[in-house]
Amino acid sequence: VFVNTYTADSVTTETIMGTKTLFGRDMVANEFAFHFYKTDETFAIPNGVAPVYSTYNDARANGITDDLSFVALPFDRVGKYYYTIVEDQTPIAGVTLDTSKFNITIEVVDDTNGKLVVKELLVNGSANNEIAFVNTYTIDPTPFEFGGYKTLTGRDLAADEFTFNLY
Repeated sequence: VFVNTYTADSVTTETIMGTKTLFGRDMVANEFAFHFYKTDETFAIPNGVAPVYSTYNDARANGITDDLSFVALPFDRVGKYYYTIVEDQTPIAGVTLDTSKFNITIEVVDDTNGKLVVKELLVNGSANNEIAFVNTYTIDPTPFEFGGYKTLTGRDLAADEFTFNLY
């Protein structure tokens, strides 16, 4: 009796990449966090579950894009795998946080030549794989009231007789 066993070698995806841009001021290193969660086909992030991977931004000048490197994923079985990438929503003064949710679908197949291969990697259902987080920094105006008065000696002051400019 002869028994043959077939096992395909595992595969690792290319590193999943994204970008981060902040408009309105310079971006400080490690100011923004991004979390990579394993999910199911609904892409719902389970409560209380830690991310598979987290990464942080580098320092960049106002409006300059930072490249984010997420993770290369190893697979040792055929199947569809689901992940979601989000920006941490911890408030940062003056910054509008990006609430985008990037849903990743990875399909791994056996090439029947002894190797597993990534057949498809989709981001939000598209093969363009674009993951871009964008934030804006704005300063809330501070109200300022300026007051003063004019004194005229020797006669009565007529309404709207004088104008004043503030420089």
